[in-house]
Amino acid sequence: LLLDMMRGDDIELPLLVWTWYIETTNSIVDRLSKVKGLRVGAVTGASKRDEKIATIEAYRNGELDALVLQMGVGKFGHTFTGTRTIYYHDRSFDSDAWVQSLRRVRRIGLEHVPTLIVPRLIGSADQLVDENLSGKMRSVADMTNSDLSSLLLTAVIAPS
Repeated sequence: LLLDMMRGDDIELPLLVWTWYIETTNSIVDRLSKVKGLRVGAVTGASKRDEKIATIEAYRNGELDALVLQMGVGKFGHTFTGTRTIYYHDRSFDSDAWVQSLRRVRRIGLEHVPTLIVPRLIGSADQLVDENLSGKMRSVADMTNSDLSSLLLTAVIAPS
């Protein structure tokens, strides 16, 4: 889906791709690296500390067009406000990680609204609400109305 959207010029760069698994991260990087002219970086839990810092800084400084970032590594302590498109590749049952990952991109004073793409792994915004309310996502008790509203206001649910 991501590659199809890129071919259709539906992805505005810079692009941040969130993943859960190292294997997924590597697969996405391999595919994105075949896109002519696209500068791609990746950070996973297996990356060395200096490599993580350098790759994240390269993305923030505009030296990379796309960053594929494993959720557990990137959800805290980073600011990616230059991001134009956020793509969630893997389904998440951890609402805290979801909210934290959004907070890496959306900050007070941001002058643009990043496009959020959630492939049809979730199905629809209504299903996201249902999953949260039924307790299927971890830490749902900690999710505020404001958090949920923030998620839904920026969501673009892409067709499968």
